[in-house]
Amino acid sequence: MLNPNIVMQCGKIVFDWALLSDIAFARASKRMPSLVSSQLSLEVMRAARDAGQSLTLFKALRLCRQLSCTNPRDRVYGMLGIASDEAKTHIKVEYTRSVEDIYTDAALAVLLTDEQPMLLLSNVVCDSTLSLTSWVPDWSLGSVNNPLGARKCYKAAGDTHAVFEVPNRDQLRLAGSLVAEVS
Repeated sequence: MLNPNIVMQCGKIVFDWALLSDIAFARASKRMPSLVSSQLSLEVMRAARDAGQSLTLFKALRLCRQLSCTNPRDRVYGMLGIASDEAKTHIKVEYTRSVEDIYTDAALAVLLTDEQPMLLLSNVVCDSTLSLTSWVPDWSLGSVNNPLGARKCYKAAGDTHAVFEVPNRDQLRLAGSLVAEVS
């Protein structure tokens, strides 16, 4: 007889098999019910906490992107109590500020504190209705298909770090090198 309490373990994170089965079925049938994806996000955060792992503001924002909230400011403010990195200290909770200002603050905090700040750019989408600068993600749009942001395995530049500056809240300047030209 098979054990009815099947779990799957990935490193220190343990998931109930029934949850993974529900998610696989939803993805195979081309629909990911918000309840299932919301439950997955919460399970990932809970498992990370139980395993003693820290959760950066950026990771919390990505994991909870598809969760519902009545005030879009809470997409950032709600993550401040969950995040365990320095980024949360760069954001002051003030509900009188615009959503655009709050999302920009979150992007700046990630750029200044995250170990891979340029992954932030893989979360930017073009169909935002907010007046955001081109490098600030709209966290209210829900899940984004961003394979670059999913893992830390992409290191085309080796152990070098991104060289950038933010001269003002509307600009992000990146340093780069011309490798080749495509004609």
